[in-house]
Amino acid sequence: LLGGLVLFGIVWFACKGPHPNWKINMVAVLRARRHRHLCKVYNWQLDNCKSLRTFIGLAENMHKRNVIGLGVALFYNNIVFMCLVAFIFWVCTYILYESSEVSQAMGQFEDQTMHLIKNMVAPQKYHPAIILSPLAICPTSSGAQTQAQIMGYAKNNFIMIGVLYLVTFVLSLTFGYLQRRAATKFDDANTTMSDFALLITGLPEDATSEPELKSWLETEFRKVVPGLWKRPAKVLHRMPPEKDLVTEVPPSELEVFGVSLCYNYRDQWADVDNVLWKEMEQMEVEMHNEANYDKWALNENNTTAAERH
Repeated sequence: LLGGLVLFGIVWFACKGPHPNWKINMVAVLRARRHRHLCKVYNWQLDNCKSLRTFIGLAENMHKRNVIGLGVALFYNNIVFMCLVAFIFWVCTYILYESSEVSQAMGQFEDQTMHLIKNMVAPQKYHPAIILSPLAICPTSSGAQTQAQIMGYAKNNFIMIGVLYLVTFVLSLTFGYLQRRAATKFDDANTTMSDFALLITGLPEDATSEPELKSWLETEFRKVVPGLWKRPAKVLHRMPPEKDLVTEVPPSELEVFGVSLCYNYRDQWADVDNVLWKEMEQMEVEMHNEANYDKWALNENNTTAAERH
């Protein structure tokens, strides 16, 4: 298959030539490769100089080990729950169909030829033989009987679906409770971003300078926790086959990584969202201009800000 794809690509290139937008496509491919490179799940070992990072196995139990957070484990549980609900519906409806008379009534139409041959009669005065339908010679296969069986099945199926709806509603509430309990248990057993962040309230309203707050917090923390502390190595990601650049960082005093100000704009959320939306559109236009996307066709299907610009 791979050889066939390569051969097809060679023939296409020889007949059609290079694509007119191959430069734009190459930029997209390089960005996709870098995105793939940075999004890979690695097992980081900062103390190992030979193998700083290794791949995480696909069979790793992310319910017990914090690899990329809790979201993957909860998403997996959600998929399993949906499969369980689908299986319950399938089993119940299948049992209802097989145990009802409608399965026999509908089954007589599966092979018309064999039924007609079995019910073939040849009266003495008529030649050749006359073929009669089962609906004409079997009282249990009459149209009225079949209609009654189908109506009975529809009634029972409606009741079954209603019961299943109530059951799955209770199951969904139970599933939500179990998901919340799993999240709490996972958070207690593993470190998350919230374990390295502090929420400080009661600051003056004019204290809006993040560098000043960072310096003040570092000074106060160093009074409580003095001394030098080991720092993790600084890693600069590179595109393969080049290896990542690892730079050792000497021990230092306790350092605050960053300060983020939290504002309560509940009363002005609409205005703030409009400003943020305009800022993101402007950033998108600038990024597309830097990538030389000027040759993109403009039509009614364009949806991004750069294409509308």
